[in-house]
Amino acid sequence: AIRLAYHALHLSALRRWLRRPELSRLPRGRGVWEDVLAELHRFLKRREAGHESLAQSLARFRAAVRALPDGVVILDREDRIEWSNPTAAHHFGIDPRRDLGQPVANLIRHPDFVAYLGAREFSRPLVLRNRDTTLSLQVIEFGEEQKLLNSRDLTTAERIDIMRRDFVANVSHELKTPVTVLSGFVET
Repeated sequence: AIRLAYHALHLSALRRWLRRPELSRLPRGRGVWEDVLAELHRFLKRREAGHESLAQSLARFRAAVRALPDGVVILDREDRIEWSNPTAAHHFGIDPRRDLGQPVANLIRHPDFVAYLGAREFSRPLVLRNRDTTLSLQVIEFGEEQKLLNSRDLTTAERIDIMRRDFVANVSHELKTPVTVLSGFVET
């Protein structure tokens, strides 16, 4: 009867702790219960360390995605916004908190984008040109039913390309005039 009461007392303490488990309030035991509760304590410490490590990894991942020069929007299967980084908020004029759960087509109303999203053919990126900016958009399907909308600002690259073409055209024109004059003198 004493042994039964001994085990019942320790089981009762463990049951009370399991209702609201806290590592700091783990019950203490004697005899075999001391070994069992010590093993439970070690298990909980390892699990807590694993959770902490996972939380740190997630925080580093989120910080890295926020720092990307590309815009990133995670969409669910109905194309509603689940998460976006600050670059995407800048590219599309969306608010990452306020627009959470909103259909992306309601916020990015460009007809070409709505058609691209509706066609479900994401093998090639879509290039959207506005007055001031040029964005390359690519939808990438991942997970079970999620999509990642990646946006890249091509404005600077296009301006550099235009400057290069203008430079080549000007140099070509400037070189043709002296060459024509020289070939005329040579013929004479």
